[in-house]
Formats: sequence, C-alpha cells, structure tokens
Amino acid sequence: MTEPNYRRRRRFTLLILGLLLGTGLWWGYAQLSQFRALQIHEFRVIGAVYCPPERIQALCAPYRNQNVITTFLSGRLKRRLKKAFPQAQKIAIWPLFPSVLQIKITEKTPFITLAGSTEMVVVAQDGTALQRLNPACAASANLGLVVRGIPPRWAVPKVPPKAMVKLVTLVEALQHAQGLDHPVIVIHHLSLVPSSNRDDIVILKDGILPIKMGSLDQTSQKLAAAALFITHHRTEAPSKNIGYIDVRVPHRVIVNYGF
Repeated sequence: MTEPNYRRRRRFTLLILGLLLGTGLWWGYAQLSQFRALQIHEFRVIGAVYCPPERIQALCAPYRNQNVITTFLSGRLKRRLKKAFPQAQKIAIWPLFPSVLQIKITEKTPFITLAGSTEMVVVAQDGTALQRLNPACAASANLGLVVRGIPPRWAVPKVPPKAMVKLVTLVEALQHAQGLDHPVIVIHHLSLVPSSNRDDIVILKDGILPIKMGSLDQTSQKLAAAALFITHHRTEAPSKNIGYIDVRVPHRVIVNYGF
C-alpha cells in the first residue's frame, strides 16, 4: 500500500471512530436525561449571606425535576445565578447523586459601609452593594470601615467607580496607618474628578477625635503626621483635651485644644 493511500485510510478510520464515539456519547446523554432517578428534588445552597437564599431557590425552581447531570453540564443555571447576584465572587455547582444539586456561593468581602441616618449599605471593594441595613441592626454586622457623608443610595447598585477609587486609596492608607484606632471616615465633599484637590475629608479616630484631611493628596504622610502627634501627646500632655487635629497642609500639624 502506498503512503498516500495509507494516510487516506487512516483518516477515514479515525473519522468513523469519531462518529461512533460521538453517537455513543449523544445516546448515553439522551438516556441519562430521561432517567427519573436522577431528577433534581433539592437545591442545597451553602455560603449565602448577602445573596438571599430564598431568591436563589426561586431562580432554581424552573430546574426542579430536570436531570441533575444535564443541568450541571449545561451551565445555564450557573450563568443565571451569576447574572442575578453581583454580590457573588464565585459560584460553584455540582451534583450530589441521585437528586441534589449543591450550590456554593463565595461572596465578596465587605470593604466599607456607607452610613446614613436611616439606612446603611455594606459595599465590596469593587463598589458592589452587598447589603442594606437599618442602623439599629448594624451592631452584629461585618461593616468594614464606616463612611459618613455619602448618601447610601450612591451604592445601589454600585458606587460610582471614580468615587470608589478615592475611597479605596483612603481605606488602604488607614489600614497601614499606626495609632489611628477604630477610624470613621466623614466625607464633606468628594469630587469625582480623579486629580481634584477639592475633596473635604475628616477621619474620626475612635469615632470621636476629628482629623481634618482635606484632599487625598499625600494621604499616607498626613495620617503618619497625625498619628505621630497623637503618640507624642499621650506622653507629653495627656491631660489636655484635643478638639481636632488639622493635617490639610502636608508636613504641618495644627491642633485645636478643647476646653
């Protein structure tokens, strides 16, 4: 047999084998989809806090009594849940034979909370609103850093990206600052122009002592200067009450002593 004929016969044989394999897989898939013992009777949801479990069950309801394997392999339910729940970082679905489909939700982590007088909204680092809260019920919630002065409605469905960039810069600087315990951020003005110096931001140390930051220009240096003064004050003049600390001008600390 010549080399070209051998190659042609080999390709033809592989083609036939491929067709037979494909036909077998299709037939097996069709048989499985009709197998009643594998119909879904339960959707088991784990890990959902910000994604309401009852809403997850409602979105899963059309898939009840469908085949557990074909539902898992098609990926349609997973895509539906991802679209419905931006709070989810990751959604994993797999079958628990014979009739359970398990849905594991890995949610985004709380980063900040926008606090208003009648409502609070927990927000992830990408700006996604995770949860709306009544302030009276917030004591047991994971809030991240609390931000006052920005209307909670800004976060629904997502904080504007330009504002979120500035908030992330400020929060990350606070996380690395030493000596500024339990800070609360107060926004008097936040420009949506990235390079603007018109921002008016105050940090409340322990939720009480105002540290006037002004703009986000040289944020880390301003926080370090305030923390250094507070440490010095505890040692040198602990009996004096501080009204506020002003670090709006970098490398200069202005202190108002209360009476």
